Amino acid sequence: MHCFHFSQSPSDWYVKIIETYASNRALQLGKRLHAHLIINGLARSTHVASKLISFYTECRQICDARKLFDEIPKRNTRRWIVLVGTYARHSFHQEAMGVFCEMQREGLEPNKFVIPSVLKACGHLLDRQTGEKLHAVVVKQEFESDPFVISALIDMYSKCGKINKARKVFDVMVEIDLVAMNTMVAGYVQHRLDFHKPMMIQMSLNYSNR
Repeated sequence: MHCFHFSQSPSDWYVKIIETYASNRALQLGKRLHAHLIINGLARSTHVASKLISFYTECRQICDARKLFDEIPKRNTRRWIVLVGTYARHSFHQEAMGVFCEMQREGLEPNKFVIPSVLKACGHLLDRQTGEKLHAVVVKQEFESDPFVISALIDMYSKCGKINKARKVFDVMVEIDLVAMNTMVAGYVQHRLDFHKPMMIQMSLNYSNR
């Protein structure tokens, strides 16, 4: 009898199945798989649990996603970030903000991995006050070199109607990032500021010629 060795663990295979169910919003199939994972003791895996939370959120089952999160015995910073990010990514912005506030009450400080998700929620909720507080954290913690953080700041200020502040954030970038540039252009388009188009086109050309 030949023995076959697989490079992936059972959890990795289940994660791929969960992702497939999430992309197709196959709620009932996902629930059956979740029950199977519980019976076999695989649902407590950090990676599997995170994917299940994302699955339930994708299927717009917020209560199930939150219940699963609350059942996790040790909710470390990474798991809080997963929940905030999942909510924000699926446009549950109010819920993302609520979880972020809970995270802070637990004594966990915002880092460069959670800040972009919270800034996205701030932009959609027009919560410039929280966004500006996070901007202060970005400066204090020296996250200004992170392109995802900077792009999220630009987007937040643009959505909150502060295009000049968005431009100031863009201008202090040490190295121009294509994502941040596109976000800045989108902000100008959103505010219908056509007179900035030539300047942004020139910046795009400068970037492409580097």
